[in-house]
Amino acid sequence: MRDTLLSLIFAGRDTTSTTLTWFFWLIASNPRVELKILEEIQTNFHDKEDKTCKFFNVEESRKLVYLWNTNHQFD
Repeated sequence: MRDTLLSLIFAGRDTTSTTLTWFFWLIASNPRVELKILEEIQTNFHDKEDKTCKFFNVEESRKLVYLWNTNHQFD
């Protein structure tokens, strides 16, 4: 059981890091997408008290519909 659990933990770490790597590579290679994401964040969270802080919780992240939509065309 211990070996199986450790295997799942390590496998999850690898898939998460791979997913994040691809996510940031796609954003970096598509400046229009990056701008749309930044616009959406600023639009939804411009009224926060601390203007330098860009943290938001899970409930607030549901407002970011551009990030949830998987039908974007990258060019």
